[in-house]
Amino acid sequence: MSKLFLLTNVFQGLAWMPVNFFIMQLVLPASTAVVLSFLMVVLTFLAPLLCQFNIKAYLYNTVSLAVSIFIGVASGGTVVGRFIVTVLCMVALVITWYCLKEENDFSMQTAILTLIINIIYGVINRVADMSDSVRYGNAAICISVISSVVLLIVRQVDTSRSFGKTNMDISRTQRRNNRIFGGVMILVLILMGTLGRISEIYKFVLRLIGKTFNLLGMLLSPGATQAEEKPMQQFQFPGVKASSGLFDEILKVVLDVLAVILIAGFTIYFVYGITKLIIQLVRNIARWLGNREASAVIVSENGLIDEKQSLYGKNLKNITGRFLNRARNIFSREVPYNKLPDGKAKVRRLFRNFVNKSVRMGVPVKNSSTAEEISKGSSAAAPLDTEVNNLMAKSYNAARYGDMEPLPGELKILEEKLNN
Repeated sequence: MSKLFLLTNVFQGLAWMPVNFFIMQLVLPASTAVVLSFLMVVLTFLAPLLCQFNIKAYLYNTVSLAVSIFIGVASGGTVVGRFIVTVLCMVALVITWYCLKEENDFSMQTAILTLIINIIYGVINRVADMSDSVRYGNAAICISVISSVVLLIVRQVDTSRSFGKTNMDISRTQRRNNRIFGGVMILVLILMGTLGRISEIYKFVLRLIGKTFNLLGMLLSPGATQAEEKPMQQFQFPGVKASSGLFDEILKVVLDVLAVILIAGFTIYFVYGITKLIIQLVRNIARWLGNREASAVIVSENGLIDEKQSLYGKNLKNITGRFLNRARNIFSREVPYNKLPDGKAKVRRLFRNFVNKSVRMGVPVKNSSTAEEISKGSSAAAPLDTEVNNLMAKSYNAARYGDMEPLPGELKILEEKLNN
């Protein structure tokens, strides 16, 4: 188990806190629900440590069930409440085991989904009348949003490092993209807080910081003993009515201005991208009509995914570029086989025909399928073509990864079988 998995697992537990709290507070007191929500985060931290002992699945499930039942019984409340707590704890422990053993990572999906849920939950808290639930719920939302943003940035940085180990010259570009990614997520956080009516969280945090410095100033001043002591109930969470002062009004104006700037910026960028796309489409249509050639659908070649292409496909900065590339491919024309520049290009074209033939035979083909896997599946469906299939896989790998031309005799055999 890597330290990164343990870190992301804990952040995922923090990101799910509002969901767990919302479900538990329906059947338990709000104070108990928030304690159990934190306890579930502790479980997500302890579960991977338990998996390090390489225990069997049945033993892990037995221990998980016993721990879940114990927590459910200790939570008190009604029978329904105990059952819900037990189920939530069991689900968290089982998912951790599954992700660790199957080497699956749902951190990106978790972060995005919880950000969306937090907006909805924030609106619910805005109109709710239960002060305790609103107070704890908004605190859980604040923790969840921060954890989700950190989780996204951690996964992006890890992707950059893992791809950097393949000796590709992308480190400087990826570092710049990571900074852009982090900046965009912070802007989205501010926008979500303003439009999702969760801005009271920021007010509470900033007010708490201001009161802390004020308290320190009172303690360090000569007349601290005679200073007027104010009760701590001024630190109120959203949902509890508080006096509106000049600081609140200034903060509200700042948040509104930030919201207007962000909305205007995203709107201008969106309009710019759409306009650029339309202009590019018009140019492509004009070129296509002027050329008078028949259009052909370009089918992407299968095989191992190109790491550099898959990495750049995750960058937020290239969203507009990907839309433009897809728009260009609508009017792209396929070069005839006899006009391909060399044997390597011909092998790629023949491999595409080979993949299409395999799909028609019922061979399962995915974007991540290798040439050997497709050849093996096609040979199982048609054993008589095993020799040609192996030759196709060998020639394709040599052309794609070794930059090698096929032998004329081998190319002729492949053309007879696949150039149709």
